[in-house]
Amino acid sequence: MPIEHSIWRVGEKPQPLNRGSLPNEQLLESMIVAAPEILSNEWMIIGRQVNTGVCGRIDLLAVAPDGAIKKY
Repeated sequence: MPIEHSIWRVGEKPQPLNRGSLPNEQLLESMIVAAPEILSNEWMIIGRQVNTGVCGRIDLLAVAPDGAIKKY
């Protein structure tokens, strides 16, 4: 079941922003590589479409400031 979130423009009269969609997952991945702060301004992306050798391929691989590995 999809999870939906709303993003609002704040001000005297808050207004929800229009919904949008992406044509494919690769576009979202490219957007995150171009602007990693979409996910976190602390993570450094170190891999894209990484083959784990165990459970297939992961889209993005990042490292956090504490050295923790993040897989998406």
